[in-house]
Order: sequence, then structure tokens, then C-alpha cells
Amino acid sequence: MEINVFMNLLSVIDNKMQDVPLISVLHSEIFSFSTDELGQIRAACKNGQYAAAFLKFAKEGKLEPLREKCRVALDSIKKWKTMATSQPLGQFIWKLLLETGYYLKMGAMPGGTQRQANLRALVDKAEKFAADRQSSLYSFVRYIDAVKRRGVPMGQVKLVGENDDLVRIMTIHKSKRAGISPGHCLRYGPKTQLHQDWQRYRFAIKTSASA
Repeated sequence: MEINVFMNLLSVIDNKMQDVPLISVLHSEIFSFSTDELGQIRAACKNGQYAAAFLKFAKEGKLEPLREKCRVALDSIKKWKTMATSQPLGQFIWKLLLETGYYLKMGAMPGGTQRQANLRALVDKAEKFAADRQSSLYSFVRYIDAVKRRGVPMGQVKLVGENDDLVRIMTIHKSKRAGISPGHCLRYGPKTQLHQDWQRYRFAIKTSASA
């Protein structure tokens, strides 16, 4: 689910005039529009594309708080589109995960460790794609769409269990350096058969202030 939502965000950044991806992203944890708010936007402009109604409401909507919420979302999409053209694909996607707060929010949900691992794998897939093929956001979105149409499962990253009797060492991928403080801390826990087992490194993730 988290991959589909984030891919919808990439699709909207590439082309915001897509109703289904746009509604998905607006209703997600990224922008947090309620179903009532989405309905109010549609009610204000009942004909044509939902994306067109959204753009119109951001300019002319009579409900000021909702109009401002639309404007902020639209400005963010425009800013991210500019970022996508000025940064390597993998680095852009990683920064986007941090700036939207989506990576941290997914980590706070049930199965958060798995969700975050899946998102990191998406970044790795983007970097491999950029190294082997064209590096544009447009090309990557079309590639993932083609993979889905062929019925190839994206799959989940296999994780080591929290209680496995081992030491975990995490490294920072080069594209993930942006927005991450190296101030990691080591913690101990009694969860394994050893007297004390090393727990995972925790890295402080900071949203980059610059685009």
C-alpha cells in the first residue's frame, strides 16, 4: 500500500492532471484531505476532471481554509517537480520521502519496519533504473507502471526478525545522506538469548531545509 501511494505521488508530480493518483495522494498521510473536503472540492465544480476542479478551487474556492489547503498542496507539488529536474533520481525520491514526512509516518504505523524497508527498496530500485536507463522521473514512473501491467509483483523486502540472535549493522546509502544526521546511537536490549543484544542503529532523520 505504501508503495502504491508514493508512486501515485510521483505520478502527480510528473503530471498533476490525473484524477485517480491525485485523489489518492490528497487523501493519504501526505496531504491528509478528508473525504468531506474532497467532496466539497468536487461539489464546487461538478463537471470535468477532478484535477481541474482541484486547481480551480485552489484559486477560487469560497471556503478559505480549504482553499488555502489546496493552494499549499499545489505549491508543494510544483516545488517537487522542480526538485525532480535538478537532482539525481534516487536522491530526489529519498528527499521526498523525508520532506513529506511519509517515511516517518509509515514507520509509526503497524508493520512500520517493513513499510520503511519497502520504501528504501524503492529508492534503490530508482537508483538502479537511473544507472541502467534514462534517469528522468517520467521514465521511472512509466517503467513501474509497465512492471505492474505485466503482473510482476513488486514484493516486500525480507527482514531479519527483531528477536533474531545477531548484531545488526546499518549503513547509509549515498543517496540517503541528504537529510540524515550521522548522530546515530547504539542501544542495548535483553530480547535475545545473549546477555545483552545489540539493537538496531537508530538514525536521526531531519527534513532538509533546502530543495
